[in-house]
Amino acid sequence: MNQKLLLVTLTLLVFWVNLYAQSGLERKIAVDYQQRPLHEILDSLQQMTTLKFTFDSAMVPLDEKVTFQRSSMPVARLLQELFAPIGLVAV
Repeated sequence: MNQKLLLVTLTLLVFWVNLYAQSGLERKIAVDYQQRPLHEILDSLQQMTTLKFTFDSAMVPLDEKVTFQRSSMPVARLLQELFAPIGLVAV
């Protein structure tokens, strides 16, 4: 009985960890933005993921138009590459 309970618990734990990783920064997504304001891109990324972005609007050029394309990339890396050209770091 205890072995079955342990097996079920471990199975659920592995499932939860995989689900959590896929729903956050490690989830791979594809994007294709052509001359879209940065604020629209961030809104779109929030809708595609479970993430919420907070930032200082005085430091982030939200109206700057951006062309950005990536395929099958983890969200964390995608954010790093999106912000690098404007000198920002995704934390």
